[in-house]
Amino acid sequence: MKTTIVRNYLIPLVATASFLLVGCQAPPDTADYRDSHQIEAVTESRSISFPDHDQTQSLSGTEQARFDQFMDIYHARGQGPVIIQASDAEGNAALKASRINAMRHLVERAGVAGKSISILPFNAENGAAVTLSFSANTVKVPECNNWESGSSYNWSNQRHSNFGCSYQRNLGLTIANPADINGAATMAPGDGPASASRIDGYRTGGGAATAAPAAGAAP
Repeated sequence: MKTTIVRNYLIPLVATASFLLVGCQAPPDTADYRDSHQIEAVTESRSISFPDHDQTQSLSGTEQARFDQFMDIYHARGQGPVIIQASDAEGNAALKASRINAMRHLVERAGVAGKSISILPFNAENGAAVTLSFSANTVKVPECNNWESGSSYNWSNQRHSNFGCSYQRNLGLTIANPADINGAATMAPGDGPASASRIDGYRTGGGAATAAPAAGAAP
């Protein structure tokens, strides 16, 4: 009789304890939200075209503004050379060379070294005589449009399908150079004389040195 009573009490107690233990377990989905909503750096091709210009002509105000914006993007996140493609100039080699030289001069004046400029053959389309192009890094952010998870009670204790997505998206849109996602840029070498001067000043009690670091050196 006593055995039966004890058994009748133990069965519901064990079942309740098991339910509570299951509820306290870690959620099955333990993936980091940064893996579920990734920010990626991808490469895109950017180009700009200009009508005929020879070495004696300059860009118009509107063309110069477009050119400056184009080169700003190259300096910020361009990869590889700036490619100049000129039309065949109706078989006129001298005219083609003039177009290339004029645009090459503009690109170099914008701060691009000669070794970072490539000349490729090109047949003009839509009347464009000269086209500039380069490869650039751009950021690919999550869209945050996955609403498969319900917004009511979640007894499985799993994250919502959109958890962390808006944070990742906003972070990705603030990145100046998407290449930094894959790895930090190489730092400039340190300025040895400036560092030694500061150390000597500390040792002698004279305070930090006032000498300016060498041009281009890391602070």
